[in-house]
Amino acid sequence: MRNALPNTSFIGFTGTPIESTDINTPAVFGDYIDIYDIQRAVEDEATVLKIKSSISPIN
Repeated sequence: MRNALPNTSFIGFTGTPIESTDINTPAVFGDYIDIYDIQRAVEDEATVLKIKSSISPIN
C-alpha cells in the first residue's frame, strides 16, 4: 500500500500496541502524534477504574 500511495500519511488509532514491547507500533505507523494513556483518561473522567477483589475457593 505504501508503494501505491507514496505521499500518503498513515495514522493508526489504537489503544493497544501491536505487541507488548511496543517495538513495531512506531515502526508501522511512524512517530507518535499524541499519547492518550489510561492515566489521562481517568483524570478526564472518561474512564472509571473499578477494582474487584475476589477469592476463589480451592477444591
